[in-house]
Amino acid sequence: MSQGIHEIQICGTAASKSSSNVDCIYLTYAGAEEGDTEFSQIYEAELADFNTLSGRQDTVLTTAQNGSISYVENLHKSDVPSGGGLRFTAVVPDNGMYKLSLRYQAKLRAKARIYIGNDAIHLGNLRCEVPLRKQAPAGWMHPEPCSYKRA
Repeated sequence: MSQGIHEIQICGTAASKSSSNVDCIYLTYAGAEEGDTEFSQIYEAELADFNTLSGRQDTVLTTAQNGSISYVENLHKSDVPSGGGLRFTAVVPDNGMYKLSLRYQAKLRAKARIYIGNDAIHLGNLRCEVPLRKQAPAGWMHPEPCSYKRA
């Protein structure tokens, strides 16, 4: 990623037909020399913008709570290219490699799609598709992170 502001958008895939709940994303600097820049941010899903772009008037995304954890449901019903999904704005301090990972729950195997650099008109900047494994109902998972270089 280059220094500055980036829009990060996440959605499920409609083809999976199963809902995965997203709690948050983690964005961490992982440059050539990891010690040269300190950067680690957590973006809570329930505080993200719910996209209503490309003529969408409403969203199917909802927030829910499990004990002390709030999260977002129905990402598989709201894809980014159709104007849906979650949107986070990240301001990164330096050019370099960043790792992004999700904290999620999934009743069935699914996929999450990560988009970076979209705007209100161009919604197709897919950077990564992350497989989400099925896990025990009470557990929260962290898939392998995606890495992003300066575009």
